[in-house]
Amino acid sequence: MTWIRTDFLIKGKIIKPFLPNDKHPNLKNKNFKNLYPGDQVFIFEVKDTKWARVHAVTKPLPTDYIACTAFLHDLLVDKSNVVVVPLSYIKILKEMPSEDIRISKKFNNIHENSEIPTIRDTELARQEAVDGTILNEFIKKSVPPRPTKRDHSRDTLLDEIKYSLELLNAHIFAVYSKSEFRLFEKLTSIYYSLYEIRTKLNHHLLTSEEAQVARETATFLLNRIPKILASRASRLGKDVIELDYSDTDVSGYKSILSRDAETGEVLSLKTALPPRIALNNELGALVPNYPINIHDNFHNYSLKPSANKKFYHDPPSHILVDFKSVTGSSAYQPPGFAGMVAYMYIRNSKKRLTEAFAVHTNSVEDFVHVEKISAALFRNLPASEIENNRVYLVAVLTEEVDLNIKGTGHTPTIKRVKKGVAAGVADITRIFPRAEGSLQSGEAHNFSIKLFGSYLSKKGHKNMVEDLRGLSNNGWGELVDRIIAGSSQGVAVNPRAEKLVITVKEFKHQFQGNVANQLSSSAPISRIKPIFFDPLAENYERIYLKMGKVTLLGSNAREDLLTFEVSTPNNELITFAKASNQQEKRYWQFISVFPGESIGEIVKVNGVALKNSSKKLPKDDYILLSLYVNGVLAGEGRLLYKSGNRLVEFNKKKTHTIEIISATHNVPMAHIELSTEYVGKVYNSDVSIDNIFQYERFFQNGQKGIDELSNSLVAFTRLDIAQVVKYFPELLSSLYGIIGFSSHHSGPSIEILEDNTFKAVIHLLDTVFGKQDQYLYLLDNFIAKYKSSNQIGIFLLTKVEQIFNRAGSSWNSVSRSVCRVLSIILRISILSMNAPNEQDLYLQTLNNLFKSIAYLLTLDSTNMIDDQVLVMDIIDYIFAFDVNFKGSELVQIMINCIDSIGLKGVGVDELSMESTPAGSRSIKDHKIIIGKLLLILRLLNSDLVKEESSRCILIPKAITWAVDVFLAPTDIEATRLACSVLNAACTALWNDGVIGKYQGDMEICYSLAKFLPAISRTFIKYNKFTRGNGSFKKKRVFTQLFPSTYPFIEFSIDPVVNDESMVEVLVELAITFSFVARVGKEAAGNEGYITILDSRIENDFFIPEKYLASDFHGEDILTLLSGIRYMRLGKYFPETKWYSTYSVIIEGCLCAIELVRPLVIINQLPALDDSESFDRTLWGNYLRSLFKLAVLPPVAVEHLSDVPKSACAKITNDVRKRAAFLINEAWDSLAWDATDEDMLRFNLKKFGGYQVEFINDEFGILPDLMLLGLQRDSECQSVAIKILWSIMISEYILSDTLQDVERQCLLGLHEIYHNNSYKPTSLDQENFIERMKMTVRLDREDEAFDIIYNFIQNLSSFFGTLNYYISVPFGPEYEEDRIFHEIKLKAQIKNAGKPELFNSYIHQMYEKYLSQNDYVQAALSLELLASTYSWDHHIIVPASFRPKFPEQSSFERKEILLKMIANNFVKGNSLEKAADTYNELLDSYNEHTYDLKSFAYVHNKLAQLYLDMESSDKLTPTYFKVEAIGGGFPTYLTQISQIFQGLPFEHITSIHERFLKVFPGAKIISDDAEAIRLKEKATNGRYLYIKTVEPVYEFSDKLINTSLGVRQYARNKDLRFFTSLKKFPGATSVFDLWTEETTYETWLSFPTLMNRSFIKDSKTVKLSPLDNAVRTIAAKNDDLIQLEAFINAALKEKTDYSHYFNDLSRQLAGTVDSPVNGGVGQYRAFFSDSKYQINEESIAKTELLRNAFNDLAIILYRCLNLHGSLIGLSMKSSHQALVELFRKNFQEEIVALRLGEEATITAPSSSRVSIFHNKRANGLMTERANSISNMSGAGSTYSGSRLARSPTNASSVSSNNSSITRSGRASNTSGYPASVIQPGYTGLKGSSLKNGNGSVTSKSINGSGKTNAINTKW
Repeated sequence: MTWIRTDFLIKGKIIKPFLPNDKHPNLKNKNFKNLYPGDQVFIFEVKDTKWARVHAVTKPLPTDYIACTAFLHDLLVDKSNVVVVPLSYIKILKEMPSEDIRISKKFNNIHENSEIPTIRDTELARQEAVDGTILNEFIKKSVPPRPTKRDHSRDTLLDEIKYSLELLNAHIFAVYSKSEFRLFEKLTSIYYSLYEIRTKLNHHLLTSEEAQVARETATFLLNRIPKILASRASRLGKDVIELDYSDTDVSGYKSILSRDAETGEVLSLKTALPPRIALNNELGALVPNYPINIHDNFHNYSLKPSANKKFYHDPPSHILVDFKSVTGSSAYQPPGFAGMVAYMYIRNSKKRLTEAFAVHTNSVEDFVHVEKISAALFRNLPASEIENNRVYLVAVLTEEVDLNIKGTGHTPTIKRVKKGVAAGVADITRIFPRAEGSLQSGEAHNFSIKLFGSYLSKKGHKNMVEDLRGLSNNGWGELVDRIIAGSSQGVAVNPRAEKLVITVKEFKHQFQGNVANQLSSSAPISRIKPIFFDPLAENYERIYLKMGKVTLLGSNAREDLLTFEVSTPNNELITFAKASNQQEKRYWQFISVFPGESIGEIVKVNGVALKNSSKKLPKDDYILLSLYVNGVLAGEGRLLYKSGNRLVEFNKKKTHTIEIISATHNVPMAHIELSTEYVGKVYNSDVSIDNIFQYERFFQNGQKGIDELSNSLVAFTRLDIAQVVKYFPELLSSLYGIIGFSSHHSGPSIEILEDNTFKAVIHLLDTVFGKQDQYLYLLDNFIAKYKSSNQIGIFLLTKVEQIFNRAGSSWNSVSRSVCRVLSIILRISILSMNAPNEQDLYLQTLNNLFKSIAYLLTLDSTNMIDDQVLVMDIIDYIFAFDVNFKGSELVQIMINCIDSIGLKGVGVDELSMESTPAGSRSIKDHKIIIGKLLLILRLLNSDLVKEESSRCILIPKAITWAVDVFLAPTDIEATRLACSVLNAACTALWNDGVIGKYQGDMEICYSLAKFLPAISRTFIKYNKFTRGNGSFKKKRVFTQLFPSTYPFIEFSIDPVVNDESMVEVLVELAITFSFVARVGKEAAGNEGYITILDSRIENDFFIPEKYLASDFHGEDILTLLSGIRYMRLGKYFPETKWYSTYSVIIEGCLCAIELVRPLVIINQLPALDDSESFDRTLWGNYLRSLFKLAVLPPVAVEHLSDVPKSACAKITNDVRKRAAFLINEAWDSLAWDATDEDMLRFNLKKFGGYQVEFINDEFGILPDLMLLGLQRDSECQSVAIKILWSIMISEYILSDTLQDVERQCLLGLHEIYHNNSYKPTSLDQENFIERMKMTVRLDREDEAFDIIYNFIQNLSSFFGTLNYYISVPFGPEYEEDRIFHEIKLKAQIKNAGKPELFNSYIHQMYEKYLSQNDYVQAALSLELLASTYSWDHHIIVPASFRPKFPEQSSFERKEILLKMIANNFVKGNSLEKAADTYNELLDSYNEHTYDLKSFAYVHNKLAQLYLDMESSDKLTPTYFKVEAIGGGFPTYLTQISQIFQGLPFEHITSIHERFLKVFPGAKIISDDAEAIRLKEKATNGRYLYIKTVEPVYEFSDKLINTSLGVRQYARNKDLRFFTSLKKFPGATSVFDLWTEETTYETWLSFPTLMNRSFIKDSKTVKLSPLDNAVRTIAAKNDDLIQLEAFINAALKEKTDYSHYFNDLSRQLAGTVDSPVNGGVGQYRAFFSDSKYQINEESIAKTELLRNAFNDLAIILYRCLNLHGSLIGLSMKSSHQALVELFRKNFQEEIVALRLGEEATITAPSSSRVSIFHNKRANGLMTERANSISNMSGAGSTYSGSRLARSPTNASSVSSNNSSITRSGRASNTSGYPASVIQPGYTGLKGSSLKNGNGSVTSKSINGSGKTNAINTKW
């Protein structure tokens, strides 16, 4: 049974291992492959219900990654192969329809009844006619493509984790194989974490809280993977291709997706709105640790603004501090050590804020046992002391030491004192959320406090010397101040305690009542009291006593230990304590210090308000200060703390000093500086406060009392917060009472009293609440406890109204205070307006107030800006009136206020660039527009938008306000807030996608959609502005998108992320545009703007004259399309990574085009008679936008990996189909109806018309059309092919050719495949070509058929070249391969009529090689360029810029190029190639011109070249055959073999090293059998098979007896053949040595570009022993000639020749000597062997061997002669031995060639002078010459090969020399003078040499030109 194609692709998976390759190791069938359980298969053919032919998708093995050379942007994730599998091994999952491309009629616009065949039909008919192949066979041959689409619509977070783990697995193996171990460790850690999370979530092993944290952690890790992959810091290598080049991340491995912060699932437009998608994308990409623990901090990332701060207040801040450890390097304890106490308190940079927290231990080590130490809660830290201040946590360590005091009689002593050990501070400012760079609130953070001790210099007054900061060293008491100031005066490390580790946690909470005051002393958390009056906590009376500097009078003792002790002898109820958690004592001992040192300790004095029932206290009381010196009482002083009914405070700026009176002498002995401060409300109240409390008494006293009360109110307004906060509820209730009493009186004094009462109320509220909100809890308590009368609210609002109405003429401090507390006034007023019968009065009062506010906001004064902003902040506080009024009655009031603001303050970015007053004024005004937009944003997020009555008023106004900001002068911050406003309006209208849920919403949506051109114009404006102000630069600090607060929330990006470029305002504008377009599209449907513009809108808030330029005609549409262009281009955010955001923008842009589509189709197509008015620019932009949108990476998702593919598909799923529809519709609308004749011929109903405007030039669509046609989408391909077919017809009708179309297509394809973005695969190309052949219908006999068919074939050919090009990986090792393919691509484009690319590229190569002085490669580059021109005088080629040529004929251009080529070959010493070039030039002259000057020029050049080649002694390169084997190399590289040109004399090990540098990690092999085995095995890894090859040059008698130059010319001419030799085993001698010679033919002759060429063909022949003998002798001759040449060259250049001379000695010794069974002499046996005299071929080879021997004898003669002239005296005997051996072993050749004989000399006088000079040579040289002079009878001198001559000598041979001719040619053509050819020498094969006695000229063979003693001496 045969194979049967299935109707569908059937998806299945392997359920048990199928291992054919393991069971049959020698199996070489590609149809079988090892498959493992879990591998996916797609069945497309079955046989006998037993076998299936499938696409097998397998996961790579680790060895596959080790072998892979791909970079991380081209990762090997899975492998697909077509294999055969038993059906029993497969579990069927489901059927999947496969795409059939044979039929494509939907978009073809073809005539239904057409019988004309398609191109494919024609091809199949021809194929069937030629070889009988039928259609079914064609179908069978084509394997259906493997499906790449996967349904991700229901993917959960667990599914995405699974996909990510699979991909992460591939990344881990790949980076390990690349030795990126740092990246490997990070990815491995993420893999394990994700795997663990998925396991726990999948099996429900977590609690709900743990599961939430796990999902957040998984989301964080999923976002972290692409961050690490994109991070340069994670890489070890410097050059990382995927990071060095942009847009290389084709698969989206570095893409970061927008995910739901709670569930972790990818967001789509069905589950989230555009601004949320964009914000979450930004947060996931940039914010560190997002979204871990976000479930506790959702408000930090909300798009909705926080409620008006006036509606609520932040509870007080509290700090929880816990000990961790204290460390020191010394365990020393002083004598008498009795324990330690650690104190901690909080202070700012100026003053202390809290009491201390004490920890008592016995030693430093005990601090380690932190479980025994309670934590400290510092409560109610005042915001006014924290904001704009540095906050420090101070730690002070003290110790107690017992004193050893001897008896002092009756003088009091103390046995134990306290000493300071160390102190330190930690800056905890970042704990508070309002601080810059604040830490996470509500979490514990570790802090280390470095501890330092204090010391005083022993040099007395030098202690007081100030440091550079102006700080003096006053010892221990000011140590903390010096540490904070950074001073080193008196600061040193104490090794006993060096560091204290603590945790600090900030949280906010409002304690209710006295709950927090009920903590016991044994509680685990100690409550630490503030050091100021705290109305929110328990109230108790206390005095804080601070001790300062101690000074002894009249004493120089610097070592005395001074100790102060305080007590109150008259009042036993008073106690002392330093820390809140310490037990209070009747007395207190301060830290002991030395004279002149500051104590710096603060203690609280409690019980000052207690009454002693048993004892009457004195009216004036004091605190006794007792001074002990070294433990002995020395004096006492008194500090007055109470005088009558007041407590005495010494807290002025000037320090108070107390004298200490000596206990023995009763004279002052010391001074102590100190200060006291009373905290409480019983004593020291102000008189004005007391009078206000007694206001009723003043009213009873009549007019005088009213005046006194009025004066007291005025005095009250001058009190500070320390007084008024103590009595807030009492004061406010009393002021209410005054207002109530005043309402029953009248008169001028009452009016004054009312004004003063209002001012007192304002002062009270402003002082307590206006500048901080910490005490607002007092107001809450007051409102809960006190009820105000009805007239209070009306009174206050009326007074405020009066102040605002007078703002234009009077504005003072009271007015500003009113603005600060206006919200509180409104609040307390509202609660009084609860009488139902006075609602009208209330509403009237409220109206009047807001009218005055509107008036205030219209005033233009810089002094009032801050106050106007404050007033704006309370406009929405009107919601509080909902208690008594309807929202509909209030919304208009607010709108009137907002409208009064206008656009005041907008344009700061435009005006700030100016140095004019207007610029600085605008910066101040900017607060107003910001405040306005924040207000609007709050309104849109209130309940107002839920009520239809207020919604229809508010949303239109909000849209107008926002767009007005867009079109106002440039203001980035205001525009960003306007985007937030517009998005909030769209959100309100969207209603989960249900447009029109409320009546009137549809009209609002219609009006909103009309603003798209205005938003587009805004985007263009800001795009231009931000590009000019540096906003596009990469940075590390950004703000959150769509801000709802001001200043905008800034954050530093994740450290693992590289610097990014993002322009927030452009992202927000693009998202806003997309959202508006989507709302408009949803509302209007497919008819777009036609529906919108035709609809009658009663309250249309869109004003065309204000927001449009041409009322939705050409200019507005073009503006819209231009904005879309800039939006889709990206670059203003990381669009290659933020795919979710990019997808939303793409979707929005397409919605906008769909809206404008009807306007373009209907209004922008002029009639035929008005075709000149056709707007080509508009239509060009319209089409281009559609083409570009349809092919962007988030749309062409098939190239993405699973997770980004899923995310993008959820947003852009149908974008391509919609775009294809729009393109097809637009293209058809541009066409004109075809004539009957054209319809019959081309089978298209419409084509041409306005379509021809878009074939070429600026708006040509063909390059974009190519990418659309290569989409893996049937509708895109169908549309593209239909358009291309119509263009081909139009162009053919216009110009009878398709060259322009082909050129544009090739250029488009070239651009597609040269971008770093995704590249269509060969499958896409095949589908395109196949679909085109299925679509195009044309009669085979039509004259256009060949043109169109050739066009299709050229495209197909170009695709093939492109595929080779893209198969070359990135990286320097493949750069030359890319150049090869690049040249071919550009050559094809040049053939299509676009030469500029090719010419420019060749010129770049030429310039590069010239800069490297590589003239041969430069010449070869120009050869490529020259080959594109013809020898034609009639073709004029245009001027060229690169290379620079004028306009000229093709003949002239090629002539110039060939001259340049030849010149460069000469410079590069490639004389053979230069001669070939001149010969080509000569041939062209012969054929095309009779320019005699040109003939002369070329002949002259050739003559010189041939002479130079004759004397050339250049080095010959070595050549190597190289093959790449193994899966580690790209496929194209393993399918070819190459010949590489090495360096001269380069050894095989050298080429090995060079290749290993290019391909690190590759393994070199040199064994043929191993190479064959590896290739058959198809192994992984990278193997390089390298072996040396020899150039093939003719082994003929033409090269016998010739010079080195001739031999090199023969070798290098047309050098395309190379050989390698392999010996057969078993040979015993040279007579049975058989070898195998493999000859390789290359495509190009050397030298070549890149010094290599592919092998075209290879042949292997068997060589006989005689063949091997000829080659051996010839090789020996070449070696000797080359050595001779090197030595002569060295002699001429006067350089060292010793190395060559030694080689010559060795070569001569090995050649002239004939050891047993060895040496060259053994080859003579071939001459006498009868078996080689049987046939002509053997006879000819034997004769060739004889001639080679003769050649060898001549060369040896010359070399011995040269050797003899250079040999030293000590080596004379050795040389003589060589001569004797030569005479003995080459006697036959010497005699036959008459070597050494002297000829009859008839030379000119110059030769006679030479002979005369020889005869006068010294005796030694004569003796050396005579030693061999009698070797033969004749004395003729043999001049030898021309190799022995210098170039000068070689070119000066006398033309008068008589010579014997051979084969009719002069004897000197053989390279030897006639004197060498003696009778008996048979000459070259085929030559006829005759005996003769001609007179010859004797010549020197010394390359240096010397003639003495050379003619007759060796």
